[in-house]
Amino acid sequence: MQRLLICPACGRETDKLVEGLCEDCYRKEHPLLELKSDHVELHVCRICGSLSIRKDKWLSSREDLEEDLEKNISKIARVRGLLREVDIKVSEDLSLIIIKAKGRASNELRSDYVEEHVMKVLTRKTVCEACLGQVSRRKHALIQIRARDQRLGEKRLKEISKIIEDTLTELSTRDPSAVPVEVQQKPEGLDIYFSGYPAARKVAEALSRRMYVEVLETSKLIGVDGSGREKYKRTIRLLLPGFVPGDVVKLDQELYYVSALSQRYVELLNLQRYTKVRLNLTREVTSKMNVVASEEDLAEGLVLSKSGNFLQVLNLRTYETFEVYLEKAEALTMFPVSEKVKILLFGEKIYLIPFQCTPQEVTR
Repeated sequence: MQRLLICPACGRETDKLVEGLCEDCYRKEHPLLELKSDHVELHVCRICGSLSIRKDKWLSSREDLEEDLEKNISKIARVRGLLREVDIKVSEDLSLIIIKAKGRASNELRSDYVEEHVMKVLTRKTVCEACLGQVSRRKHALIQIRARDQRLGEKRLKEISKIIEDTLTELSTRDPSAVPVEVQQKPEGLDIYFSGYPAARKVAEALSRRMYVEVLETSKLIGVDGSGREKYKRTIRLLLPGFVPGDVVKLDQELYYVSALSQRYVELLNLQRYTKVRLNLTREVTSKMNVVASEEDLAEGLVLSKSGNFLQVLNLRTYETFEVYLEKAEALTMFPVSEKVKILLFGEKIYLIPFQCTPQEVTR
């Protein structure tokens, strides 16, 4: 009579243990494939639609990509044991990769089995080498995106890059010429090169509809074509405001907290009178607003008590307590006891910012 064994993991009786586990538990603990990541980055050519997981190899269709992944499964997964077959499908919307693997993770297992894995796909719009080679010699137009009087921070650069990516994707589906030859990310901003001025102009106009920018255009003579006509390189400079929501700015000798920013206006909180102001964005307005503190410079605090026009506040960064006098008694309602505030130390004076003015980007 064959002796039955007990699997220590699930408690089931079995006639065979593989490395101390029943076959079902062994499969769970030792998958045939171990994904190297929960997602994969897929590059999609804006011009021809070619696909690439590895940017050194571009493929013309979803089917070619599936075949390439099957042949190079080790690029996205580690194989354990004996892998007999692998079948990979990429969803039509390019959002998922479904992997079915057949084999066995150990020779001690009595039969092959099939396991399924799913990976997310993050798509990145770019230009493949073949298309880039055709247009890279014609960088005749440039969009420069900069911020007034300062470099673009990493967070802001990421937000702007997303707006640009969405804009380019939307335009390129309707007009293939609206495709950049190259995008360079620099500490001071973004440079986007185009093969022709009309395409650059369309992109600049689309961007200016989504965020406030001041536009300056220049041209530079770069040579003469075969017919004797002069050739120019056009530059479109898009200048963003030097401030973002969460900054404290100085305007007409008074301090304001930037609570919201849109394509058309900026919302401010006066830190002396605690009144709210909405200003239409113009070159004159943005040139007068100077940043004195960024969101990272502001400490968090907690309102401990109120007495008359005085607030007692705990600095949560240094754990020091201090009193702040508010000129306007009605402003006290903006600072409930036990609520958090933001703290600005400017010169020898302390300013409080209510949390109800949390920064927000608005697109109206």
